[in-house]
This record gives sequence, structure tokens and C-alpha cells, in this order.
Amino acid sequence: MRKLTIYTDGSANNLIPLEKRVGGFAAIILEKGKKPKSILGAELKTSSYRAELMAAMSGLFKAWEWAQKEKVKVTIISDSKVVVEAFTKEWILDWERYEFVGRNCGDEWRTLLEITREPNLIIKWEWVKGHAGVEWNEKADKLAKQIRVEKEATL
Repeated sequence: MRKLTIYTDGSANNLIPLEKRVGGFAAIILEKGKKPKSILGAELKTSSYRAELMAAMSGLFKAWEWAQKEKVKVTIISDSKVVVEAFTKEWILDWERYEFVGRNCGDEWRTLLEITREPNLIIKWEWVKGHAGVEWNEKADKLAKQIRVEKEATL
């Protein structure tokens, strides 16, 4: 069984109008004895909320790919309480029951939920306080900001 720890973070400057806003996201996958793997992305017209979701989704999607061949135990660590508590407090099941109506980023939540339903994935969600000196959370934050700023510079 593969055992992974995935730190995720999203970044967007919500002071910029949505039409011009870039959201950056990062997932850092840690596996004992292996080099850390970073998954980065940036999208236009994205809120920080959506960037946090995209970070979790990108890391979990990689774990999902590996779970097609073997069992994978994943600990997702995020500084987004809503992302973590959606699963730990099972809010997401209520949102699904109401077809994500009125839920920001409903399609992203739906996709994330589908990924978590892979039978070979065992997922534990953990919240960590952002900007509190947690090494890998700080690195994910830095990467998410870096990819966002790089994308903003191309506009």
C-alpha cells in the first residue's frame, strides 16, 4: 500500500476584479523514500476559494491515478477549513443531496467527491493553520503564489 501526505494550497488576489483575477494552486505529494512531487496550476477568473479546491483536486487526482493499480492511503493537509470540514464533518453529503444548488464551485465539489469515492483510496483530511510556520504548508503556499504571479505577468 502506498502512503502519501499531500499538502495543498491555493492563492488568488481577491482585490482584483474576477474578470482579471488569476488563481494559482499547488499540491505537494510526499512519499517516504521518494523525492517530493509538486503539481502546480493557474487559471483565469478564479477565486481563492476555487484555487483551494483545485489544489486538493489536483493532488487527489494523482493519488487516484495510482489507486487504479494499488491501494493508496492519503493524508490531505490543507489550510482551508471549508475544504477539510466539507469531508470531516460530511457537509459535502448534504450538498450532494441538494445537487450542490447554491454552492459556490458546485462542479468542483462534485468532481472532488467523485475522486474520493475510489475504493482503493483511503483518505484522511487534516486542517493546518496557514502562515504558522508548518514547513510543507509554507512551501505549498509559496508555490501557489509563485505560479499565480507568473501567470499574472503574462496578461
